[in-house]
Amino acid sequence: MGVKLAQLIPVYEAAKLLSLIGEYEESARCYQHVATTFPSREVYNNAGVNMATQALSLYKKEECDYFYPFGLDEGSRLYQDGSKGGDPIVLREELLEEAINNFEKAMQLDKSYTPVYINIALTYDLIGEKEMALAMALKAHRMAKENKDTVLLANALIAEGIIQAHLNNKKATKLAFNEAMIGNERIAKLNFLVLKKGVPFHELMDKKETAEITSNAQESINEVDPSLMEVLLDDAKMIRLKSQSKERRKVKIYSYDKDGIKAIHVKHYTNPINETSFILTTNDFDGSTSRGIQLNDEMDEVIKAYGIPTKITSGINGNYFVYKQTRIIFRTNEHDRVSHWILY
Repeated sequence: MGVKLAQLIPVYEAAKLLSLIGEYEESARCYQHVATTFPSREVYNNAGVNMATQALSLYKKEECDYFYPFGLDEGSRLYQDGSKGGDPIVLREELLEEAINNFEKAMQLDKSYTPVYINIALTYDLIGEKEMALAMALKAHRMAKENKDTVLLANALIAEGIIQAHLNNKKATKLAFNEAMIGNERIAKLNFLVLKKGVPFHELMDKKETAEITSNAQESINEVDPSLMEVLLDDAKMIRLKSQSKERRKVKIYSYDKDGIKAIHVKHYTNPINETSFILTTNDFDGSTSRGIQLNDEMDEVIKAYGIPTKITSGINGNYFVYKQTRIIFRTNEHDRVSHWILY
C-alpha cells in the first residue's frame, strides 16, 4: 500500500463517522476527496448512502413509513441534512439522483458487489421506480443467497419487503420480513411492526416510554473523552483537504491510534470553525461504558441501559445505534452484539 493511499484511510473513516451523526455535507466532502485518488466500489457506495440518508432527513416523518436499511460498507480496500436552502422536495430528489449515480459507479467497478444493489433498490423505491427497485432487490437477494451472506440476505429481504408493501403486496411483504429475521432481526422486526400496526416506524420509536435514557455519568474510553482531543492533536497525523471555494473551505483531519486510544478529529474551516472529535474502542478493549456495557454484550442490554436510540443506520455486517444526547454510537455485529462503540 502506498503512503498516499494509507493517508486516505482517516479521511474514509471520518466520512463514515460524520455521516452517522448527520453531518452529511462534511461527509460527502471527505468521500469526494478519497474518490479522486481511490475510486473504489466502497467509496462510491458509501457516498451514495450518505446522499440517500441526507435525502431521507428531508422527508416529513409521516412520509417515511418503513425503515430503509441503507448499508454503509465499513471496510475498504484502502487497508448533506436539510441545512441547505431551497425547496426540500427538489433538494431530496437531487440527492437521490446523485445517490443513484454513485451506486451505478460502484456497480461499474464491481458487478458482483451485493450491498450496492440493496442500496440502489431502496433509492429507486424512494423516487417511485417500484419495478426497477424490486428487480434490484431480487438480484441482491439472489447474490447474497449464493454467497451465503446472512446479513446482506436479510437486508435484501427487508428492501424487497418494503418495495412489495408499496406495491400493495401484503403477503409478499410479510414473507420477506419474516425471512429477514434470521440475519437482521432488529430491523426486520421494526418493519414488521410497521406492517402490522399500520403506523410509520418513527411513531414506534418516538414514544416517551422508549426515549433515550440520560445520565450525568461521563463517558470515556481509556480515560479519554472527546473534550480531551486537544491533548492528542500534537501527536496526531494530519491530512489536509484544500479549499475549493467559499462553500468548500479547508478541512483538516487528524488521526491518532496508539497507547490503546483510537481517535479521529475533523476541523472544518467555516466561520466559525466547526470541529468534531471521535474516540473509538479498539478490538482488544476490555473496559466498559459508564453504564457497564462491554464488547460482545447484546443490544438488548444496551437498550435497557441507554433506552431507544435517536438514529439507527445499517452497515453491511450489522447496525449502528446513535444516542444523540449521550453522544455515543454502538456498532453491533451480525449476532446483534456490541462489536465496538464510538464517543463524539
